[in-house]
Amino acid sequence: MKTFTDEPLHTIYAHLKAVLEQASPGAFISIRVCDPDGGAGFYAGEPITVAGETCRLRSIASWATLGQLLGSQLMTPKSDGEGYITLSFRKLHRENSFHTHGADPVEKYGVDSEFIRIVKTEEPAFYHYLALALEKAGVDRRARILELGSNRGDLLELILSMNASCSEHLEFVGIDHCPSATKLARERFNKERFQFLEKDLGAIEELSLDPFDLVISIGTLQSPEVDFHRTLRTVVRDLLTPGGALILGFPNCRWIDGQMVYGARAPNYNYPEMSLVIKDLAWCRRYLAQHRFRVTVTGREYLFLTATPLGR
Repeated sequence: MKTFTDEPLHTIYAHLKAVLEQASPGAFISIRVCDPDGGAGFYAGEPITVAGETCRLRSIASWATLGQLLGSQLMTPKSDGEGYITLSFRKLHRENSFHTHGADPVEKYGVDSEFIRIVKTEEPAFYHYLALALEKAGVDRRARILELGSNRGDLLELILSMNASCSEHLEFVGIDHCPSATKLARERFNKERFQFLEKDLGAIEELSLDPFDLVISIGTLQSPEVDFHRTLRTVVRDLLTPGGALILGFPNCRWIDGQMVYGARAPNYNYPEMSLVIKDLAWCRRYLAQHRFRVTVTGREYLFLTATPLGR
């Protein structure tokens, strides 16, 4: 196990990258570095003195980010009681992703799929920005909410937990093309005011739904099977009440081996490439501004576009 003291980041980066590239998935790689608790308030790379040695300080958050960028997961650090800690990085199984499981496109997100293990609202980086978007959209005063791509109903669960009083009056409709996930959502929320409909988003006009005060779609409109621009135009034209708001979530991450890993992966790239995400966000922002919406974009692993009507 190598100890790093005053070495710059590029030296540590090169060492870990080389070792992890040679390691098998699931292997643990360890290094010894100075304990960041010895320099609270210091910036990354600032020098501190540990047992008479000069060491460059880096926070646990910095080490966790480095590990993820190199395709690994930082495990719980261990202190040696001498001002140093041992960091162990577990190399991720890159092929262990729900995207690689299941050939059935209808049940790719069903109750027997790898995807069903993922609870996005338990990830702080997802929950924080979604909660911010919901608050900005005035979820507590929205009587009718529509979700496109509702799966098993986790969003409704979050909305009810954030606003307990709204459960008495809220009407919620979720639409999803996956039969088993839609069935599970109906079982979880067995009330007349909560509906979960099995339908392809390309045919939502056939449902003849009344307009909603808030429409939410997270990571759904960007699916290859969905005509993104056409569906968004339908939502704005037919499914929003005057004064209605809209939340769109754009994935900027991958789910690999139990981890939410930052950075969308475009076809034919072996590293995160954000051109398509930026292009979709820019188109939505321009289109919604033309229809007199105030638009904000927040988030990291998921980018949340929140559109509220001007003058309201």
